[in-house]
Amino acid sequence: MAKEEQAASNTGPKKKIFRNDQYFGFAAYARAKSGNWKLFINWKRIIFLLAFFAVLGYLGIAYARYANDKYRKGLEDTSYWTMLIYPFSREARLEHRKKLGDMYIAKAREAKTPGEVIQGIRTGLVLSPMNPDGRIYYSYLMFHQRMIKDAIKLLAEGLPAAIEHKEYVVYFLKRCLETAEDDTLIQAAEELIPQMEARIAELAQAQEASSSEEEKAELGERKKRAEENKMLLSVGAVQAAILRGRFEFALKEMDRYGLNKTLTGQVLRAQILWESGEREEALSFLDRVVRESGGNPQVVLLRAHYLATQGDAMRAMTGLLQAAFKEGQDTPEVQIRIIALFDPVKNKTIREKRISEYIRRYNDDPVALFQLAQHAAGKDDFALVERLYKIAENRVFENITRFEMVYIEALVAANRPKEALELLERLSRENIEWVDQNSAALNCLRTFAYYKNGDESLGRLALENTLKNKTISVPQLILVGRRLTEMGLLDEGRSAYEAAYRAENYNHKALVALVNYAIEKKDVEVLLRYLPELLDSRRPPRRTLEKIQRFLGSDRMIFIAERDSYLERVSALLDTTGRASDSDTEIQTVL
Repeated sequence: MAKEEQAASNTGPKKKIFRNDQYFGFAAYARAKSGNWKLFINWKRIIFLLAFFAVLGYLGIAYARYANDKYRKGLEDTSYWTMLIYPFSREARLEHRKKLGDMYIAKAREAKTPGEVIQGIRTGLVLSPMNPDGRIYYSYLMFHQRMIKDAIKLLAEGLPAAIEHKEYVVYFLKRCLETAEDDTLIQAAEELIPQMEARIAELAQAQEASSSEEEKAELGERKKRAEENKMLLSVGAVQAAILRGRFEFALKEMDRYGLNKTLTGQVLRAQILWESGEREEALSFLDRVVRESGGNPQVVLLRAHYLATQGDAMRAMTGLLQAAFKEGQDTPEVQIRIIALFDPVKNKTIREKRISEYIRRYNDDPVALFQLAQHAAGKDDFALVERLYKIAENRVFENITRFEMVYIEALVAANRPKEALELLERLSRENIEWVDQNSAALNCLRTFAYYKNGDESLGRLALENTLKNKTISVPQLILVGRRLTEMGLLDEGRSAYEAAYRAENYNHKALVALVNYAIEKKDVEVLLRYLPELLDSRRPPRRTLEKIQRFLGSDRMIFIAERDSYLERVSALLDTTGRASDSDTEIQTVL
């Protein structure tokens, strides 16, 4: 100790003595200025080691995150470098979250249970909210829950991220047209098409500047997809305008989007001529388009539809037969349309011959045979439905249950409800799981059968179960209403139409049916409830407008304050709604 004190006195009072064996070199005792021994801290070494361990720990945490994402979660498209810069780079964080969300959505498609699918999509959309596939899948759930407005809004908001995603654009267009969200579709086109044009120009410029052939090909493919989507969206906007009766606006939009020189644009122009009452001009225009397009199936079918509406079945049949002989255009749809043009009484022999040829040709195609069965059921051709059902039964088609359901409907229409109920009972016993999955359709069939059989109490019960069924679709509700109305059950039909109206965003067919019900029952209250909605919706059929006009002019409406304004609106619609024909034909959509 004396030697240590002597050394300390020789070096002065501020001398610190550090030895590695004392506190591992982080601190040591030395004599202070006062002469007392004091503990001194080696801050440099401590700070250095703390920094070293902090860096080492950060590297370890980054690697743990990287390993967790890549090996446990299965995110292949990640890197250790991304995890290193993750806390400091907002772009890296957003990109990583997007990749993770895209992965969850992709894996959700392969999930085994509905719960896993929904959870995967929800998680994926939280991390990657603009993922087109995720928005499509999530909209399925929203449409199923009848959240129509919210589902359409979800899809519309995702359009900017789907400029090159054809499936998304087509799905959005179809959903808008199905749910009468025409204004939403037109607005989306106006907002998005300039962005699409900018993207197309950007891709073209990048393609031209690229020196890699592989990159040029990829950019060219992306540019092509963007151009196709621009065309689809512009066509959808014009179609929506036609459905609303905004013909002048539709023509302006066609000029704006450059559709006039395209085949689709010519079809749209023919539709505008037809729907505005210029029927002969529309047919002449289509005749020219058929020649110039070499008999395009879409144009030929539209022309045949218009000719048949005019009552000129022979010209329609000639055009369809010409199309049927063209290679690649002889489809089941064309053949069924040809069959439909032959009168079952006047042209019985030739019609039977064409049906037999159809069945022989598509003998091994359950889908094509089912298409014909659906057509036959719609025409109340029980003999043909039964014939096709027997073929499906003998051949043991996988879709035999679909044939059975069409056959049951045909039995009811043919005044054979007892047989229909017996078949329903047999199906219920044979396949309980299938019955649960198709409970809505089976309830519809039971409703028809019970009422047709005279069992009103059971019919009301079945109808109540039908309307309460959460899985029933709006088209099924419309079918229930139409069938019940045809049976003379107007009030029961109205309940089905009102259910459809509530379920789907002011469904146009349901509105037309409810207004027709009000006129048939001379119910002013119901008419005033639904007529404003109908006039603000798509253009009603001419026959319905004429009924409305007559009813508004009747004594029952004399003291209704809004009568004159309604009459004025109906008269304006009649002036632009098919003056050449009074048939209730639906507009044939291009998409």
